[in-house]
Amino acid sequence: MLTIVLASFVYFSGLGRYGLRSTEGHRAIPAWTMAKSADPDDWLVPRLFERPYLRKPPGLQWAIASCSFVFGQTEFAARAALAIASTLSAVVSLVFAGRWFGWRWCIPVGPAYVLAPFTWVPARTAEIEALNHLGTQLAVFALIDLLLRERRSGTRTLVFVGAMGVLIAGMAKGPASFPLLPATFLGCCLITRSWAPLRSAGAWGATALGLAGIAGATWLIARAVADLDEPAVTQDVGEFLWSWSRMSEVAAMPLLALLTAMPLPLAALFPFGKDAHLETLRHDPRSTEIGGALALACVFALVGYAAVGVHNPRYAMPATCVLGPLVAYVWRGLGVCVPCRMSRLRRCWAMLFMVGHPVVLGSGLLIGFVVFTRTAEHAKGMTSGREAGIAIAPHLHAGSMLIVRDLAEARPETIWYALREAERLGVSVEARWLPERIADHPPGTMLLLRTDRLSREAQGVLARGWPRLEAVASVRVHVYEATLYRVVAREIAGGSDGGATEEHAEAQLALSLGIGSHESLAGGGEALGSEEVGEFVLGERVGRGARGIGDGLFIAGETHGEDRAVRPCE
Repeated sequence: MLTIVLASFVYFSGLGRYGLRSTEGHRAIPAWTMAKSADPDDWLVPRLFERPYLRKPPGLQWAIASCSFVFGQTEFAARAALAIASTLSAVVSLVFAGRWFGWRWCIPVGPAYVLAPFTWVPARTAEIEALNHLGTQLAVFALIDLLLRERRSGTRTLVFVGAMGVLIAGMAKGPASFPLLPATFLGCCLITRSWAPLRSAGAWGATALGLAGIAGATWLIARAVADLDEPAVTQDVGEFLWSWSRMSEVAAMPLLALLTAMPLPLAALFPFGKDAHLETLRHDPRSTEIGGALALACVFALVGYAAVGVHNPRYAMPATCVLGPLVAYVWRGLGVCVPCRMSRLRRCWAMLFMVGHPVVLGSGLLIGFVVFTRTAEHAKGMTSGREAGIAIAPHLHAGSMLIVRDLAEARPETIWYALREAERLGVSVEARWLPERIADHPPGTMLLLRTDRLSREAQGVLARGWPRLEAVASVRVHVYEATLYRVVAREIAGGSDGGATEEHAEAQLALSLGIGSHESLAGGGEALGSEEVGEFVLGERVGRGARGIGDGLFIAGETHGEDRAVRPCE
């Protein structure tokens, strides 16, 4: 009950206070599109403004869409799915801690997990991590139980729980938690100094069933993508792995991952050594092995993440989220009337870990949470595109098409809020994301184009000269700037016959960059000045590899969700 009360306050309070921000729109908007659709294929292939969007598996979109049936299409509904997942993670940690170390000593586990600072952001944002943590915990805890426990009770249940954990983690964040699987098997073998755990049919069965479920879902999604008329937006997992420029970050990642999960990693120190073995010898010898297996699985997974080049500690959070049950191991060792009481020296270290008493530690973390919501979370909430979208809405016309490109990658919530506000004003507008090119569009079409120095796609379209645009309104979202344009004519300004072909415009553009010749021009019109476009890359989308002269001049938007800024080319 204490766990649920704390989770209700820490994870659910004020969830809908701020508009969607950062990459939340990439998760919530496709989920809401799913919720409105009766087509099963739309649940297999999420869409972001009509564009198939599969940068991540659709597991989180399924969760948000399900919550939206209850809470509506609101910021609270988008984030509640992750708050529920984090609450379940705390409960799962508590249940397995009670099973392993005694129900009398598991009470602090849930509150310790809820109050651990590294869980706050995943639980309070519409991002993938919290759902991935839940799946990772279910898989690792069930596997350790199957690999190390002697009793056979509940084997079928554990196999099911382990398989569901693997499936949930895989559908939430793809292979992000997969290093935990070999790390768990290896940790159990090392802590027992035997290969005997590998003979557990239940552990192998749970793993196989979970991977089979992922394979089946992947096959269904791939079949649905093959039937599409346009390619889906995807993301190569290699973007998160080895890069020689990040060697120092990769080396520092394991230590930073442990520091960000404090105080839970401190509990991982206690199940090792001669004293730890003596403490549990008369009570439950297996509990030391289970505690050690949890700690070793975390360490081996961190080594695995570093080996493949993961540099951001946030991507290694699945390795540290499994340490929660060790709080019960420490708490049991501090008990007065138990046969496995810690030695005096280890009790001193345990009390230092708990800052003298669990109540003192919990109170300090709770105060830290309040400070976090008033400072860091508030500052992040102020970067939402909600106000910008509301400002754009009055300038949209009924029945018009709103074309977007780089802003859909950077801050899609701006577009969603504009459409929602326009609907409230009685104006029906359809938005479409065209990530590859801004083509010729009929008069009356609206274009929402970025103008900041990280993209400046609008300058590229204006320099191209077609279609002719009229600026309507400009907005700023965090570090991004965008202008709403209306198409007023389809011809190229300055053409000898009042209009020209797309090929002529491309030739003009090529000539201005010095990659063509005057003879390549098919008609009248003046070449664009190279000083206007010299700082851009022609038709190159960073991280995507798409090329094309007719697309005009642009620097691609950013690879969202990874805090990866795109630099203007020199």
